[in-house]
Amino acid sequence: MDFRLLRKPSVKPLRSDGDGRLSHVKCYRKPKRCGEMAEAAGKGFRWVKHVVSTEKAVLQMEKENKLQFIVDVRATKKDIKDEIERLFGARVKRVNTMLTPRGEKKAIVQFEEEGKAKEIATSLGLM
Repeated sequence: MDFRLLRKPSVKPLRSDGDGRLSHVKCYRKPKRCGEMAEAAGKGFRWVKHVVSTEKAVLQMEKENKLQFIVDVRATKKDIKDEIERLFGARVKRVNTMLTPRGEKKAIVQFEEEGKAKEIATSLGLM
């Protein structure tokens, strides 16, 4: 993982404005989708790593029509939505994301069509 893309803005040393006062000059990080990321996205980069199959995930799948996935940390909600729709051919209603204590990003995907989460889980061999 390239940690240079994730670091916070740094502060350069103080400089003089010519009137005797000192001020900071901020240096901001590169955008998340800089050159190498855009190239990777164009080559079919996979944001979704694997499906989460815990007891809580199964309950959400049955009651709320949701599936949980571990995704790349740099993936946005739109990236995740587009990839899930492309992989499974199902319309996505919403995507919620969170960072786990392990440092992974978990995406909870809700499908528009009722029962689609169960159908996808069955095709993946979770049920």
